Amino acid sequence: MLVATPAAVQKSRLAGHDKHRIATVCENRPQALAEIAAITRLPLGVARVLVSDMAAEGLLTRRNDPEGVSREAHKAMAERVLTGLRQGSEPGASPNPQIRAAKIVIAGGNGVGKTSLIAAVSQHTPLTAEAVIAPAGIGDDAAAAAGKDTTTVALDLGRITVADDLMLYLFGTPEQAGLWVVWDDLIRGAVGAVVLVDLRRIADAFAALDYFEIRQLPFLVALNEFEGAPRYELKDVREALAIDANVPLVTCDARDRSSAVRTLASVVDHALSARGAQNPTAAKQA
Repeated sequence: MLVATPAAVQKSRLAGHDKHRIATVCENRPQALAEIAAITRLPLGVARVLVSDMAAEGLLTRRNDPEGVSREAHKAMAERVLTGLRQGSEPGASPNPQIRAAKIVIAGGNGVGKTSLIAAVSQHTPLTAEAVIAPAGIGDDAAAAAGKDTTTVALDLGRITVADDLMLYLFGTPEQAGLWVVWDDLIRGAVGAVVLVDLRRIADAFAALDYFEIRQLPFLVALNEFEGAPRYELKDVREALAIDANVPLVTCDARDRSSAVRTLASVVDHALSARGAQNPTAAKQA
């Protein structure tokens, strides 16, 4: 999260147009990098470089980097996210300069409902950030990218206030499969992930399932109940998807807020359980 003071905003006028825009967006309101990119319409990579320069110049202050928090702090934050999702919370009347951030990644195949889920729960109109990727970062087939210098991909971004001082960000993975360099950036510091599945096209979920298993990020599988989609026993779906018994498998309607919130709460609950199992001594002491 990045924030700028009013004095820094004034100082940024001399630092160039883009830096001043970023400082204005962050004035007394901490923002995530992807949110800054979406609001300013700057490519994610460009925003990252500018933000890094501005932090070094004293124009921005970093708050609560999710990659740098301890295991205990990460667990405590996840518990607060779970409480906020279950109890519900509304944005405060004024921005809180000390607000902290958590995030959940929403993945799945094309048209599976990622944007719908984020829109259903976000307290603000979801934004779209752009990332510019070199061909080398796209899948494993360099020949497929021959003759193309860069590819621009879109990332959905939503947010939920789960407490006066805690914001939950939702990041939808880019539609193009194989953009792992973007995915790697999105999952850093994430509480967990939701893999949405359309039972008419279950093979579309395999890439995301493999990705999160390899990265060992806690995730659940949510079957988006489209009209006209076939219905199967969950045990048969689990077998078809080849997912472990410890991976939660739920049904949801990505368009329905209450259903989407329950899905998010379930993945946070699973993440807490999974991390407790990875550290049984700490879990026993807690």
